[in-house]
Amino acid sequence: MNWSAAIVLLAIPSTVIWSYSVGGVVLAIGLVAIFLRGGWQKARGLDKLILFGPLCYAAPLAAFGTEHFTLAAAIASIVPQWIPWHLFWAYFVGACFIAAALSLVTGIQARLSASLLALTFFLFVLLMDAPSAKSDCADAGPSGIIFQRRPSGAGS
Repeated sequence: MNWSAAIVLLAIPSTVIWSYSVGGVVLAIGLVAIFLRGGWQKARGLDKLILFGPLCYAAPLAAFGTEHFTLAAAIASIVPQWIPWHLFWAYFVGACFIAAALSLVTGIQARLSASLLALTFFLFVLLMDAPSAKSDCADAGPSGIIFQRRPSGAGS
């Protein structure tokens, strides 16, 4: 038995193991779906790479959805105070992320899932980031919204 591998596995936190496992399962399901749908045989050349796009989006989405269950208290703590039932929303969004990931890789209602994910991300910005951006920029002057740098912004 390889003891160093066992020690490394024991040192990895269970939250990470769960996230990677669910992401890996979604990736495997997506690979099987690609071959069963026949898309791999129909695609030519570099067009085969396009088939992996939904998998590359869905696997991390499923892993992040799993973190909503394994780190529920931490996720619930970032829900704004004025929104009720913080823990419920953490679990609900996690379940939705996992369901959307499975939908994207299997192709079952994939357009609906992608649309609802876009709506979810828009609502995150609207409900969680916009109120703090407004208060941060209130004293920054007329160009504050455009030029002020926020640590929670994209790319930071």
